[in-house]
Amino acid sequence: MFPSLAHRLPLRPTKLRVILLAITLGWSEPIAVAEDPAAPAKGIPESVRQIDVKLQALDQEEAKCLEELRELRRAATDTDRAWQSLLGQINLIRLQQDDLSQKVKDQKKVADEAEAKRQAAVTRADAAKQKLADLQKEIEATKKEADEAAKQKLAEFQKEIDGAQKEANDSAEAAKKAAQMIAELDKKLAELPPKIDPLQAKVGDAEKAAVESRGKVEALEAKAAEFPKTRSTLSAQAEAELKAAGQWVSFTDQIAPIFHQHCVACHNRRNAQGRYNMADYRSILSVGESGEAILPGDAAASHLVEMIESGEMPYESDPLPPDQVELVKRWVDLGARIESAADRSAPLIRLMPRLPQPAAPQAYPAPLAVTGIAVDPTPRGLLATSGYHEILLWAPGKSEAPRRIGNVAQRVYGLDFHADGKRLAVASGTPGRLGEVKLFDVDSGELLSNLLVTEDVMFDVAFSPDGNRLAACGADGSIAIFDLTKSDPPRIIQDHADWVNSIAWSPDGKWLVSASRDKSAKVFNAETLELHITFGGHGQDVNAAIFLADSKTLASAGNDRKVRFWKVEDAKQTAEANGPGEEVGGLRLLADGRVVAVGSVNRGKIYTSADGKEVGEFELPAEWFTSLAVAPSGLWFAGNQQGDLIEFEEKEGVKPKRNWKATP
Repeated sequence: MFPSLAHRLPLRPTKLRVILLAITLGWSEPIAVAEDPAAPAKGIPESVRQIDVKLQALDQEEAKCLEELRELRRAATDTDRAWQSLLGQINLIRLQQDDLSQKVKDQKKVADEAEAKRQAAVTRADAAKQKLADLQKEIEATKKEADEAAKQKLAEFQKEIDGAQKEANDSAEAAKKAAQMIAELDKKLAELPPKIDPLQAKVGDAEKAAVESRGKVEALEAKAAEFPKTRSTLSAQAEAELKAAGQWVSFTDQIAPIFHQHCVACHNRRNAQGRYNMADYRSILSVGESGEAILPGDAAASHLVEMIESGEMPYESDPLPPDQVELVKRWVDLGARIESAADRSAPLIRLMPRLPQPAAPQAYPAPLAVTGIAVDPTPRGLLATSGYHEILLWAPGKSEAPRRIGNVAQRVYGLDFHADGKRLAVASGTPGRLGEVKLFDVDSGELLSNLLVTEDVMFDVAFSPDGNRLAACGADGSIAIFDLTKSDPPRIIQDHADWVNSIAWSPDGKWLVSASRDKSAKVFNAETLELHITFGGHGQDVNAAIFLADSKTLASAGNDRKVRFWKVEDAKQTAEANGPGEEVGGLRLLADGRVVAVGSVNRGKIYTSADGKEVGEFELPAEWFTSLAVAPSGLWFAGNQQGDLIEFEEKEGVKPKRNWKATP
């Protein structure tokens, strides 16, 4: 809405700027008062003005408290580090003691072994000397000249004596060195205990200081926690007073829809033109690149009001209707408030009223791309396909007059039947504006639950094998896990950097696999939601990923013309095969364990799970098939971008059984 806001909004050094800067830094919520709190704001009753003064004082006190808390946290961190450092030093000395003690033991072992060798060598030398002496006596006794044999023995005995003597000398030297090393190590060991004592004395003081710092932090945190409660109470009082006086403008019901429809496309978290984000209330009242866009209590001085009043904004779009301009002005003049019970950080789309979606047209002027398809797993075998603001339910064997379930966003992308066949999960959205996950009663078409609303489309949904959980994914790069047995908010996985195109459970319910436009497929632990492994083998957008029957192997496909098979354990690829076309969009597991795929060309392919080899190919009557479903009966259903629905059966090859347009 405001791409040139940074160049048009001069920075004004107002009193509120300090407070709004505090908000930007995460200190507190904005103050709904005029620039001069002593002067009555336009249309605000005196009682509310007094509440606003209290709110201003509360915000100032909170800002001071939070600044003090930050300083205390830093101090507590320093004292804790000092304490841990002393403990670390003591631990290091003790490790040195253990190391030196072990070295002493090792050297004593060396010394003992050297002494044993020396004694053995001395014994051998003595024995050799005795043999030599005996031989000499024998020669002397016979008075004969020693023959060659006697001389040879004499030389051998002498050599044995020399070797034994040398070994004895070497062993004695080794024992001497070991003794010297032991003496040095003992000296070092004796030096360590005196180092521990002074450190041990400091540890007590350091621990005491750390505990005291933590206590101060906890006390101040408790005090800081009271500010939002007090603010909520005061805001609720102001809200009640304004409503009683007929001076209340609802942010959630009246203002949020205006900003969401006309502003958020250019001023959101990812694309904050002028560094001004309008995706949530807290951001709307924060400071942009050139200062405050809204001065609560003073619409005439608020540049956002100036821009929309002049028609300069929304940028390159139709001006806001006069009644909406006046509503925004009145909201600002009344303090730019939000309902006291509303989440100030929630996206506007989640605060706005959940109104029914527009009704689907009675007839489609042209066929619509089949972007979602699912088969009822019960014997009745209903086929659900995507429509425009609706879901179409086709009876088995019939391609006319489908039953229609409405109240969904513009485009339906993901469908999944619960195992009981009574509930249908739907992922839908209006590109760039809205995403929804809804749960419908299949028989009545009644909306059972609005599970999730987001700022961009949701692409896929999948029930867990036990039917107690539902996984959903979408264009915001996140995965939401709903526990259908509770009313708790969904658990969110934010591990992808781009669209998450599909989500699937392993047959044993232990794992989840996602396929993303960030060129990866990821496996998550279904209980902890922690990332287990990432497969990046495609190098292109990954459109689909499924588990095989063993829950240990996966198949994935995307825009790299390949179907790849890989392991949960280590994400190592075990096989790859050529896919049906440049982009593979539909990937499903057949009852016998084979894998079937469709894509951008007019043929599909079948692969074995064991080795990923292509074992079959079948013709399609058109191209660009992106949705695929397999019924328990063995029938296959595929949908394409031209609105074609094909029913296949496998009898002496895969052949189309029916072909019709997915229009009501």
